[in-house]
Amino acid sequence: MKFITFTDSHIGYKQSIEQTFKQFEECLFIARQERPDFVLYLGDMFDIKHPDASYIRRVRDLLLKYNFRPLADELLFPSEEYVYQVHTENQSVPFLQICGNHEDRAVLDLLPTQKFNSRFESKIIPYILQFGAQILVLYAVDYDKHLNQNLKLNTTSLVPPTKFFAKYPDLAQDVSCLFAMHQDNCKLTSLFDFSFLQSFNQNNKHQINFVLNGHEHAFDQMDKYEGTELHVTQPGSFTITKRQIELSGLVKNANQHLMICELNQNRLLFKTRQLFTFQIVCKLDVTVDCTKIHAKAAYVKNVETQLNEFLDKVIEWYQNQDFITLCYAAQLNNIQEPKEYIMQLQQTLKKGDKSEVFEFIPKPVARIIVKPSNFDYSMGQILKELILDDELAQFKPFFDQKRLVEVHQIDIKPQKIQQNEIQLQNEPEQREPRLKTLQFEPEELKMLHKFVNTELETIHKAQQDEGNVKASSANTTQKAIDDLIQKEANQIKKVIEDAAGTDEFEDILIKLCDIKVKQDEEDDESSLEVVPVKKTKKAKN
Repeated sequence: MKFITFTDSHIGYKQSIEQTFKQFEECLFIARQERPDFVLYLGDMFDIKHPDASYIRRVRDLLLKYNFRPLADELLFPSEEYVYQVHTENQSVPFLQICGNHEDRAVLDLLPTQKFNSRFESKIIPYILQFGAQILVLYAVDYDKHLNQNLKLNTTSLVPPTKFFAKYPDLAQDVSCLFAMHQDNCKLTSLFDFSFLQSFNQNNKHQINFVLNGHEHAFDQMDKYEGTELHVTQPGSFTITKRQIELSGLVKNANQHLMICELNQNRLLFKTRQLFTFQIVCKLDVTVDCTKIHAKAAYVKNVETQLNEFLDKVIEWYQNQDFITLCYAAQLNNIQEPKEYIMQLQQTLKKGDKSEVFEFIPKPVARIIVKPSNFDYSMGQILKELILDDELAQFKPFFDQKRLVEVHQIDIKPQKIQQNEIQLQNEPEQREPRLKTLQFEPEELKMLHKFVNTELETIHKAQQDEGNVKASSANTTQKAIDDLIQKEANQIKKVIEDAAGTDEFEDILIKLCDIKVKQDEEDDESSLEVVPVKKTKKAKN
């Protein structure tokens, strides 16, 4: 029998929401093309337990679009010992999904491919699936952090298919057994204890020799797992998350696979399939002292060099793809005439012109992690201008509660740009920045003064020591200081006005200074109002 398995799409992952939907849809697209007997999803379809309703609707629509149905349509079992289902040739493809640690079973039950769970209280009952003359005994177990402990204490147990084959002995000739789960199984964290399966195999005729596990995002194949006869395989995830980078150190998803499997009794053959809608993450750790101009220039040059090297690698990756992969590009881009599209794309790839190549192919993601010693709001503008000059990417800054830049994410220009994003247009190479005048009242500059108080006090002290500030009375001294403060305030205002070359600068300023933008609908002008922001604790996923 032939089946397809993949896992951990993490739909809705905040760093690449649309990317997760595209990757998930391509997996469904491949599954329809391969015409398997069924699809086995190993958990964490969604990134959070209660995803946005629009995400659920989109997933539901995709499952219906590619014509998937539940693996078992009805319960046919005596004494709750097994779920028996006969599958015949059908236009739709059976789909079974395990619930992962990021999900809620109640949410998954809203999908058209869900009917029921195969685990009832303390018993894990098998799906017994018949495909022609072949029988598959499948144990599909949802995530449970206490599963290993419960199996050791025998408070949770697997129900063997003994009674079923005693009732239907003719079906016991060509039987394969498979155990699927979504559990921790990583040498860097904790390994799952499969000793319970060894005990199960010793007491049952039909043995479980193959295990498929989700949850772990790195592909891993463990033959003869820890001295046992079990073969444990982890397909890995196409969605690269923070946990994956921390545990495995991977910087791109070259080791994550969609698996096309063929199972026949004690033999499991599988081939791996890379997606076209891939996600590449470049993890660049850069430490910058933003107070030094030469360091700032070196940083910008470093970013420019690494970004160009990254884009060259992406183009090289496409050049090495076969005709079938390029057909997927046409399919994903909704091209009506794929042959003409592919010929034009191949010619463009031969030229190697970045600006032309990225008009065709889906865009990967490059992430730059910056740890500055002192924040400089002009750094964001410098990077913005750098990226816009290439017209290949857009820059999105992220700020933490300390107003220090921790993560800069550079998204290669997507095909569809949302309303709240800057639209990149083909402009002349020499173009003037779009200056936007920001009006500040004296009280509105108080938040900005906090960033330069230390520098002003240092200037005042130095000028007094050098005799630059001479006063015959206390009033004269105070007046000189007030004039200096006003001069510095005007300089700050001038810098901010000059830096406001993009529509996103107000958002940067808002996050930096903890202020809001209040839109004046009467005169259609933006004004800034200083508002204290209540700091809230971030909820843990």
